[in-house]
Amino acid sequence: MERSLDFSVRRIEWTRVITLTWWASILLLAFALPFELVSPWVKLGDALVFTNLEVIALISVSLWIARQVLLKQSPRELWRTPLALPLVLLMVALLLSSVLAPSENLHALKVTARWGMGAAIFLMVVNALDSGLPARYLIQASVIGGIVVAALALFEVATVQNIQMLLGVFRQEPVFQVGGEVRASSTLGYPTIAAVYLEFIFFFIVGWLAREWLQRRWLRASILFAASVVVSEALLLTLTRSALLAVAGAIILIIVIRWLRARLDHWTRSAFIAGLGLALLFLVSYFFNPVTQLRLLTESDRSWYRANYQVTTLPELSTEQMITIPVQVQNIGLHAWEANGARAVHLSYHWLSNDSQSIYVADGLRTQLPHDLAPGESATLKATVRAPARAGNYLLAWDMVREDLFWFSVLGWPEYQIPVRVLPGQVTNSPIETASPNVAGNLTIERGTLWLAAIDVFAAHPLLGVGAGNFRLVFGNYLHLSFWDNRLHANNMYLELLADAGALGGLAFLFLIFSSAKLAWRELHAAAQTNSDKMEKVIWFASLAAALVAFLIHGVTDYFMEFTPVYLLVWMTLGLFSREHT
Repeated sequence: MERSLDFSVRRIEWTRVITLTWWASILLLAFALPFELVSPWVKLGDALVFTNLEVIALISVSLWIARQVLLKQSPRELWRTPLALPLVLLMVALLLSSVLAPSENLHALKVTARWGMGAAIFLMVVNALDSGLPARYLIQASVIGGIVVAALALFEVATVQNIQMLLGVFRQEPVFQVGGEVRASSTLGYPTIAAVYLEFIFFFIVGWLAREWLQRRWLRASILFAASVVVSEALLLTLTRSALLAVAGAIILIIVIRWLRARLDHWTRSAFIAGLGLALLFLVSYFFNPVTQLRLLTESDRSWYRANYQVTTLPELSTEQMITIPVQVQNIGLHAWEANGARAVHLSYHWLSNDSQSIYVADGLRTQLPHDLAPGESATLKATVRAPARAGNYLLAWDMVREDLFWFSVLGWPEYQIPVRVLPGQVTNSPIETASPNVAGNLTIERGTLWLAAIDVFAAHPLLGVGAGNFRLVFGNYLHLSFWDNRLHANNMYLELLADAGALGGLAFLFLIFSSAKLAWRELHAAAQTNSDKMEKVIWFASLAAALVAFLIHGVTDYFMEFTPVYLLVWMTLGLFSREHT
């Protein structure tokens, strides 16, 4: 009897230790989500590579499983959430699409495994809340990490010394720019990823602010309002239009739903004040920063940099002959061309094959502008051209270049091509140019073109798609490209899921959205609460619902589910959302 009692006591002690360690790992994960290091922590061959974030997630899930085994808890308890069935159907659809994919099965299975990790995080968070971990701890840990991200974004745009060196630990690209303006990315891999992450943090802060307001803690409420301003400014500095529309849409939708029953409750007032702060910051940026206006009025910076050329016909040239000719260039874009500085705009050229499919000389000589050229202005330049070292028939392709950033042709504006015959000249020791594919126009593809490609992929594979995550590997075939940037996604979460997992995956995902919307409507449309504990639950639930609504709105123009910080945050939020209700 004593041995049995002693064993029970020890098991309770171990259970408590594992539970507290597990909770701590979940909180660490919530805080660390935006701080994924570029260098992997664990590498087992080329197939199994784990970042610091994935290692923390695996440790947390392992502790959870150990606790489940120690307590002998039935797995059926985990499936009481109303989102369990659509989650299972989605995972089955992704697995089938990957196993039966027409190609790239291994890649599809790896992406499916990432979705599986997200599903495990969802179930783990549900179980953590059932085991006693307060939901607010997870939300607050995420907020603390988010404030750090937002502060680093402000330092990044202010070009604080050594900030790029610090951020280089977390991302590969040193800096992101549009129109000469730095797009804040902070510790995330790309500005758009930073934007969607900050959308979640914005609404989490709204909930925390409402909670402090409910409990009349005015100092804490003031600090949180200041934090919302910092996060709002960082969100604006990502120069991501879809993020602003997503936040505005979520605020309006959730406020309207709450207004129908609760009128101006604490969450509604907090959301209104935080939203007003974001709106004021936006107006200041809009009227005092021309780049903000351009970002709002145009699809991308491709229309900002365009040129007209007037060039006389060139005579026949000899190999390596240099000639100076007049070239008139006109700025027909929306952004001024800087004549000087590290990012100056210069006139240059490429030597292409006669059919323009191959490129022999990618970087021609530069010709400087006499002064800055505003939109509509022209200038006549004395451009120097050097002929290739190989004789033959070529196209001389005039192009403008913004140094260290881009060629206008890479942004989609065509070069001005003229045929030139190059005759054998004096023999020199200069190396003969070799041809390479001319693929500059394939590296940046408009969002609408990617959408059409996703529709074509879905039409070709309507039931199960081409496999999870495979759209970016195959879409070029549907656009008849020989080479494309396989880092590009469909820029639409719903179309990409249809292309990847077909109608089966799309319907399962819609079922998940429908189940979440049904739960949100029931809880948010409930009568106003008078009990303080229930009011706090409504506050947190409204924030979680708003964050997910913003994510779904933003998903119309972008895709995020292959980026570890975002997809883990989405599944963690869904877990909180499915349990944090009255």
